[in-house]
Amino acid sequence: MRFFVLVLTLAAGVTVAASCGDFPLNNFGQGISSGGGTGGGSDTSTTASVNVGDNFFNPSSVTVAGSQAQNGAQVTWTWTGTNTHQIVWDDGYQGSAPISVGSYQRTFQTAGTYTYYCAIHGRAVMSGSVQVQ
Repeated sequence: MRFFVLVLTLAAGVTVAASCGDFPLNNFGQGISSGGGTGGGSDTSTTASVNVGDNFFNPSSVTVAGSQAQNGAQVTWTWTGTNTHQIVWDDGYQGSAPISVGSYQRTFQTAGTYTYYCAIHGRAVMSGSVQVQ
């Protein structure tokens, strides 16, 4: 009897998860909110989050829909490790201060690819990109 109840419970959970197709899974901030967008069924969000761990960005690349959104797209980097890191942008935009706790945000208004790296650990160790559509 317990096995039968477990199977029914799991089946109900799969059915509920399958019916929530418009609610994307949390992949470290990619596609969490539906944002403004331009329609057309795109799963790209106007927000994204990046974890700044001990010598890595996770995910290292994110895609956001910001060029057509009213307020642009916002990406938030949150320090989750214990090491100090400093985000530096290749386009000259003001990056973060050297910090080990807290978060940093940037809003993007224009489509393009924006690359960054950690000034403390170097591009070869910690680098990433934001693709704005």
